[in-house]
Amino acid sequence: MLMRPQHFGGLFDYSCQGANWIISDEVLGRQSPIDIHAKEMAEYNPRFKVDFRWKDFEALTGLENLEWTLRLKGKNMGGIRLTDLNGRGPFSYKVNHMHMHGPSEHRFEGEQVDLELHIVHELVKGPLDEPISNYKESLCVVAFLFKIDKVSHPFIKKMRPHDFGHIDSISFSDLLPVADHHEDNSCYSRLIEVGTQEPSFYHYKGSLTNPPCADVVNWVIHSEVLPIKEAHLNSLKNVWLKNLEGHGNFRDCQPLCGRKVARNVPYHHTQHHAKFVDTNVSVAATHKYSTRKRTSSTFQVASSQNQGSQDVRSSSDSSQDHLPNADSSSKPPISDEGDEDNDSTTPPDLTHLDEKNDNI
Repeated sequence: MLMRPQHFGGLFDYSCQGANWIISDEVLGRQSPIDIHAKEMAEYNPRFKVDFRWKDFEALTGLENLEWTLRLKGKNMGGIRLTDLNGRGPFSYKVNHMHMHGPSEHRFEGEQVDLELHIVHELVKGPLDEPISNYKESLCVVAFLFKIDKVSHPFIKKMRPHDFGHIDSISFSDLLPVADHHEDNSCYSRLIEVGTQEPSFYHYKGSLTNPPCADVVNWVIHSEVLPIKEAHLNSLKNVWLKNLEGHGNFRDCQPLCGRKVARNVPYHHTQHHAKFVDTNVSVAATHKYSTRKRTSSTFQVASSQNQGSQDVRSSSDSSQDHLPNADSSSKPPISDEGDEDNDSTTPPDLTHLDEKNDNI
């Protein structure tokens, strides 16, 4: 049985960055986070595929102050389809929420950066209607790391800790390397100059990074570090630093214990820090990622602007939501409507994620 660690003020005890947490021996070999050394550890694995289907959504409550982190939630946020490093899948996951850790929990080549966003997804459907109870990884967390720079990424700009009010429109797809084109023949550049044909992600099987540290997570980690201004970073971090007696809300890296780390592209990154242009540029400029939707089997973003009548329909009971089956010839958008043919497949209960002490 997993045991909770000490808390102070009802919060997780980060005074030792997790070293004083009591964790079951049964899960010690699959813990997170880890330090990723690309050349030595990460192997190209063509079986690992991730299909991003994030959607524009309204964050009705804006950023939520959970004292130990900041959280973002909304309705109809979309999800992903994942075929894991073992070739199992595709499994459909739906976004539950996003939260922050600072400094970062995962590291690249031993370097800890300034912030890490976790987009937490819950498993809702397996391949060919396989019962999801047969699959261990009931959660998938997509992580994006940030480092202090002269500009802030447009997505993170919308995260305003001094204003916890309504965010009109936001999408996690804004974190991906694309450029939006506008009717005035200009585009607000969100281009990440990584010098590659496809954005690179790492994938491994691990755990929650705070108690109970259950080993039920498929981790997908963007390999490029995004920018954030120092003043903006400090305004976010100060929210949890003052509640955690000055300690960062991160867990130290855990041993790999023989686990494999996969990447979705057949090359190594020698530089994890992306260059970012935060300006209006001409549409005549060359962009490696010029559309919100790509046809690659390893990287695809379904834009809500192109879905028309196929928009997501809300279900009155989100615990019964399902994503559509994967199909190599047709990839319909995510649907939040229950599948009558799969009533016997009950999605995992994530009510604990809505509590003040989220288990992610």
